[in-house]
Amino acid sequence: MYGLREQYQDQINFVILDWDIKDENNLAEDLGVRAHPAIGFVAPDGEVVRRLFGPQREEMLIEAIDEVVASFGP
Repeated sequence: MYGLREQYQDQINFVILDWDIKDENNLAEDLGVRAHPAIGFVAPDGEVVRRLFGPQREEMLIEAIDEVVASFGP
């Protein structure tokens, strides 16, 4: 994920939550992310538009990021 962050940083914001920090854990729960690792894609209006759970192959992450960027723009 960190390598993709550099590749896509001008198109999408990455927020990485740490489950050991209570405030971040609460935000993850508010977004419906209840397992670790998990990835949630949040639209500009705050709606979670896609979720991925468990370890993901880089190709799957790229596909998901590209779909979200195409839907909502950079």
